[in-house]
Amino acid sequence: MKLENELSVSVEIMSPAYAIIVSTNKESIEQLKNYTEIEEIEEPFTLEAQDVTSSYYSR
Repeated sequence: MKLENELSVSVEIMSPAYAIIVSTNKESIEQLKNYTEIEEIEEPFTLEAQDVTSSYYSR
């Protein structure tokens, strides 16, 4: 795959319109912004706490 070869990243195709791209360095993520095929980049984050009222409701 083009991105895997050019940027040394791992690509997992989830659907025709969505993929997960994993990189071990920030430079590769920055270079992704130059590809016209990439429409949006979401950087990972750590969930620290979950709002129980928004995810679970009981009476």
